[in-house]
Amino acid sequence: MDGDGLLDLVVHIETATLSLTEGESEAVLHGQTNQGKQIRGSDSVRIVP
Repeated sequence: MDGDGLLDLVVHIETATLSLTEGESEAVLHGQTNQGKQIRGSDSVRIVP
């Protein structure tokens, strides 16, 4: 995705399931692969009222 040569994980999440509030600027995803490896990802967000 970003051209760095490493495999990227793309995740689609229904925004209605998120617990973000106005004023937040970052969303963080914590998870685990099927093999048990812990993963973490984050990205900037902009909440539009």
